[in-house]
Amino acid sequence: MGLLDRFTNKKDINEYLREFRAEQQAVLIDVREKKEFAAGHIPRSRSIPLAQIEKSESSLPDKNVPLYVYCEKGGRSAKACEKLRKMGYTRVINIGGIEKYTGKREGGGAKNRTVSNMKAQAIQKQKQEPWNKGMPKVR
Repeated sequence: MGLLDRFTNKKDINEYLREFRAEQQAVLIDVREKKEFAAGHIPRSRSIPLAQIEKSESSLPDKNVPLYVYCEKGGRSAKACEKLRKMGYTRVINIGGIEKYTGKREGGGAKNRTVSNMKAQAIQKQKQEPWNKGMPKVR
Protein backbone atom coordinates (compact mmCIF):
# COMPACT_ATOMS: atom_id res chain seq x y z
CA MET A 1 0.00 0.00 0.00
CA GLY A 2 1.56 3.24 -1.12
CA LEU A 3 1.04 6.72 0.23
CA LEU A 4 -1.71 7.50 -2.28
CA ASP A 5 -3.55 4.27 -1.39
CA ARG A 6 -4.22 5.68 2.07
CA PHE A 7 -6.29 8.47 0.55
CA THR A 8 -7.93 6.68 -2.37
CA ASN A 9 -8.72 3.37 -0.69
CA LYS A 10 -12.27 3.32 0.66
CA LYS A 11 -12.35 -0.24 2.02
CA ASP A 12 -12.15 -0.91 5.72
CA ILE A 13 -10.83 -3.96 7.55
CA ASN A 14 -14.28 -5.59 7.63
CA GLU A 15 -14.65 -5.45 3.84
CA TYR A 16 -11.17 -6.87 3.36
CA LEU A 17 -12.02 -9.72 5.73
CA ARG A 18 -15.00 -10.65 3.57
CA GLU A 19 -12.58 -10.89 0.62
CA PHE A 20 -10.15 -12.92 2.72
CA ARG A 21 -12.85 -15.44 3.66
CA ALA A 22 -13.77 -15.87 -0.02
CA GLU A 23 -10.14 -16.71 -0.98
CA GLN A 24 -9.30 -20.41 -0.57
CA GLN A 25 -5.55 -20.09 -0.04
CA ALA A 26 -5.40 -16.63 1.59
CA VAL A 27 -3.46 -16.07 4.80
CA LEU A 28 -4.44 -13.51 7.45
CA ILE A 29 -1.40 -12.11 9.28
CA ASP A 30 -1.41 -10.15 12.54
CA VAL A 31 1.89 -8.25 12.84
CA ARG A 32 1.30 -6.97 16.38
CA GLU A 33 3.44 -8.23 19.27
CA LYS A 34 2.68 -11.67 20.76
CA LYS A 35 1.07 -10.12 23.87
CA GLU A 36 -1.28 -8.06 21.73
CA PHE A 37 -2.19 -11.12 19.66
CA ALA A 38 -2.84 -13.16 22.83
CA ALA A 39 -5.09 -10.41 24.21
CA GLY A 40 -7.41 -10.71 21.22
CA HIS A 41 -7.11 -11.33 17.50
CA ILE A 42 -9.24 -11.94 14.43
CA PRO A 43 -10.19 -15.61 14.01
CA ARG A 44 -7.97 -17.57 11.56
CA SER A 45 -5.12 -15.06 11.78
CA ARG A 46 -1.47 -16.01 12.20
CA SER A 47 0.81 -14.11 14.54
CA ILE A 48 3.97 -12.92 12.82
CA PRO A 49 5.23 -9.81 14.68
CA LEU A 50 6.67 -7.06 12.49
CA ALA A 51 10.17 -7.62 13.91
CA GLN A 52 10.05 -11.25 12.71
CA ILE A 53 8.47 -10.70 9.29
CA GLU A 54 11.73 -11.34 7.41
CA LYS A 55 11.88 -14.80 9.02
CA SER A 56 8.40 -15.72 7.76
CA GLU A 57 9.49 -17.24 4.42
CA SER A 58 9.66 -20.74 5.87
CA SER A 59 6.06 -20.54 7.10
CA LEU A 60 4.84 -18.79 3.92
CA PRO A 61 6.61 -20.63 1.08
CA ASP A 62 4.21 -19.68 -1.76
CA LYS A 63 5.07 -16.15 -2.93
CA ASN A 64 1.78 -15.89 -4.88
CA VAL A 65 -0.60 -16.65 -2.00
CA PRO A 66 -2.82 -13.68 -1.02
CA LEU A 67 -1.57 -12.18 2.28
CA TYR A 68 -3.98 -9.99 4.25
CA VAL A 69 -1.98 -8.07 6.86
CA TYR A 70 -3.23 -6.11 9.88
CA CYS A 71 -2.01 -4.56 13.13
CA GLU A 72 -3.61 -2.26 15.71
CA LYS A 73 -4.05 0.93 13.65
CA GLY A 74 -2.43 0.23 10.26
CA GLY A 75 1.10 1.60 10.57
CA ARG A 76 2.94 -1.62 11.35
CA SER A 77 0.93 -3.53 8.76
CA ALA A 78 1.99 -0.98 6.10
CA LYS A 79 5.65 -1.55 7.04
CA ALA A 80 5.14 -5.32 7.02
CA CYS A 81 3.56 -5.17 3.55
CA GLU A 82 6.55 -3.23 2.20
CA LYS A 83 8.93 -5.83 3.63
CA LEU A 84 6.86 -8.74 2.27
CA ARG A 85 6.83 -7.19 -1.22
CA LYS A 86 10.61 -6.75 -1.10
CA MET A 87 10.84 -10.44 -0.15
CA GLY A 88 9.01 -11.30 -3.38
CA TYR A 89 5.41 -11.79 -2.24
CA THR A 90 3.14 -10.62 -5.05
CA ARG A 91 -0.32 -10.45 -3.45
CA VAL A 92 0.11 -8.45 -0.24
CA ILE A 93 -2.80 -6.39 1.09
CA ASN A 94 -2.68 -4.03 4.06
CA ILE A 95 -6.16 -4.25 5.56
CA GLY A 96 -5.47 -1.71 8.30
CA GLY A 97 -6.04 -1.89 12.02
CA ILE A 98 -8.00 -4.21 14.26
CA GLU A 99 -9.26 -1.14 16.13
CA LYS A 100 -11.93 -0.78 13.38
CA TYR A 101 -12.81 -4.48 13.29
CA THR A 102 -16.43 -5.09 14.27
CA GLY A 103 -16.49 -8.87 14.53
CA LYS A 104 -15.71 -11.33 17.28
CA ARG A 105 -12.18 -11.81 18.56
CA GLU A 106 -10.35 -14.88 19.76
CA GLY A 107 -7.82 -15.02 22.54
CA GLY A 108 -7.28 -14.15 26.19
CA GLY A 109 -10.54 -12.84 27.48
CA ALA A 110 -11.38 -11.08 24.22
CA LYS A 111 -13.60 -13.86 22.89
CA ASN A 112 -16.91 -12.48 21.66
CA ARG A 113 -15.93 -8.91 22.51
CA THR A 114 -18.37 -6.90 20.49
CA VAL A 115 -19.40 -3.37 21.40
CA SER A 116 -22.79 -4.55 22.67
CA ASN A 117 -21.18 -7.28 24.81
CA MET A 118 -18.67 -4.83 26.30
CA LYS A 119 -21.47 -2.36 27.05
CA ALA A 120 -23.51 -5.05 28.77
CA GLN A 121 -20.46 -6.08 30.81
CA ALA A 122 -19.86 -2.45 31.86
CA ILE A 123 -23.47 -2.07 33.01
CA GLN A 124 -23.29 -5.35 34.94
CA LYS A 125 -19.99 -4.36 36.55
CA GLN A 126 -21.41 -0.99 37.53
CA LYS A 127 -24.36 -2.68 39.26
CA GLN A 128 -22.00 -4.92 41.26
CA GLU A 129 -19.76 -2.15 42.64
CA PRO A 130 -21.14 -0.63 45.89
CA TRP A 131 -19.29 2.68 45.42
CA ASN A 132 -21.09 3.26 42.12
CA LYS A 133 -24.46 3.84 43.79
CA GLY A 134 -25.71 7.28 42.87
CA MET A 135 -23.28 7.59 39.92
CA PRO A 136 -24.62 8.21 36.39
CA LYS A 137 -25.43 4.97 34.60
CA VAL A 138 -23.57 3.70 31.53
CA ARG A 139 -25.80 4.09 28.47
